Amino acid sequence: MVSNYEIKLMLDALQMRIGLLEAKINAIPEIFSKAMIQHMKTLSFKVSDSKPLGHLNVAEEKTLEVLRTMQDPLTAGEVAAITSRARAVESMYLNGLQRRGIVTRERKGRKVFFVLKEEYRER
Repeated sequence: MVSNYEIKLMLDALQMRIGLLEAKINAIPEIFSKAMIQHMKTLSFKVSDSKPLGHLNVAEEKTLEVLRTMQDPLTAGEVAAITSRARAVESMYLNGLQRRGIVTRERKGRKVFFVLKEEYRER
């Protein structure tokens, strides 16, 4: 026969294991995000010889290529992590692309996401 004390010890051990599993499950998106950013850093970005989309510079082309490759709404900070540039610099490039009508901005709470317009996705 199992005593109440032994049952409590088993339940405490199970609760601790569940807590560890929950922590691991909650870390999956962050781990995936970091892995995706590392993968994106290894990609080479091609800059076309012609200046498409109205005279974009090399840095803007790189920002645009990140948006094309990821195809999901990204914040300036996420783009900056991929391009290894400062968030403020990426924000400047993204806002310039938005002013030219190449990307759109979507605010969700306090975050601003940038999305490449459909007509510029495949080039």
